Amino acid sequence: MVEQRMTRRKRETCGAWRLPWVVTADGIWALIGLYLVLGSWWFRPG
Repeated sequence: MVEQRMTRRKRETCGAWRLPWVVTADGIWALIGLYLVLGSWWFRPG
């Protein structure tokens, strides 16, 4: 009974944390891409 309750709580926590983590990861990748694009354009030879 205790294990069942813990499993359910863990599943709810994973569901609650999965979306913010995915959004944060996408935001980090977007920042990395923007940084690389701006860096390559800013430090372009000439």
